[in-house]
Amino acid sequence: MSVRGAETAKRFSAQAAGWLLVVLGLAAMILPGPGLLLLVAGLAILSQQFAWAERRVEPVKRTAFKTAADGVATPTRVVVSALGGLALIALGVVWGVRPPVPEWWPLRDSWWLVGAGPLARA
Repeated sequence: MSVRGAETAKRFSAQAAGWLLVVLGLAAMILPGPGLLLLVAGLAILSQQFAWAERRVEPVKRTAFKTAADGVATPTRVVVSALGGLALIALGVVWGVRPPVPEWWPLRDSWWLVGAGPLARA
């Protein structure tokens, strides 16, 4: 591959990664996830090639850090976040173990822990 071709491939890869992170960041602002952090990462990559992205990195970065700091501003928020994380881990373990369908389950048995992989069904 020529030097110019390698340069073009590098630019395309960087743009693809940047836009992917921007789209994931925007989605994670609605869905659970680190939306602002993904958005900052995507804009940082895009800012290497686009002036408009460079102008937007700092304001989004400041907002992301302020939001992160606000999330741990009080002991109550820290405890609630830790308990939420532990609850997600517990749900992951239950999903991985895939216990039998309980008697109280109101839906079809196939809807119990939907999406558990084939290893969990063995």
